[in-house]
Amino acid sequence: MNSNSSLDERATAVEIDGLVDGVGVPVMRAGYALRAKPSWITLSSVEGTGNSQVDVTAPVYKGRTGRSGSITVTVEDLTKDVAIQQSGSNIWDVTTQSLAFVKTGEAKKFTGNSNLASITFSVNSDASNWLTAGKLVVATKSYNSGAAIEGDPGASNVYAFEITFTAAANPTVNTRTGHITVNGQKYTVTQAAGDATLSVSPTSLTFAAAGETKQITITTNTAWTIS
Repeated sequence: MNSNSSLDERATAVEIDGLVDGVGVPVMRAGYALRAKPSWITLSSVEGTGNSQVDVTAPVYKGRTGRSGSITVTVEDLTKDVAIQQSGSNIWDVTTQSLAFVKTGEAKKFTGNSNLASITFSVNSDASNWLTAGKLVVATKSYNSGAAIEGDPGASNVYAFEITFTAAANPTVNTRTGHITVNGQKYTVTQAAGDATLSVSPTSLTFAAAGETKQITITTNTAWTIS
């Protein structure tokens, strides 16, 4: 999985002391309470008395854009706000590293999870004569390469996606190898060798008594011999 920033849980200690009342007198032993925290933040304590440290923990965040909020500490009629921010990152986590197709041709899915606003995909020139790309599918909706994903779900979390690639039947006796490019990264595609083919025309020859030369036409996709 590629990420632009660490996704480890982070715990930060917030020191609660030195709160000052309306006339400038430090409040050192008053009871305090923490209020209005973001739903994604966990606090080791939400109330107490006197100088304290409270662990503020942000869980793993898989959104692309950062998120923010604040914690409000209250002592009687005094309040202090602590700004909370968590960075986002780009996530590209594919379960498909290559695609292998049978000789008769078939469709296969390239799958993974991401939080990108759009995903580009294409068949490289070394496979374009036998492989075609379908649509990107996210939550049952289909998109062309590079199209913005409706609602931008990756802004706040990862989403599952799939792209279908279809191989035509292999008319050769050689394994075919090529590449596709998804999100700027190259992946290998292969196809099993096809069956040997042979046709001969005509299938019978009749010669005159005086002798003559005639031709037969051999059509095949591999080496041949006559016996």
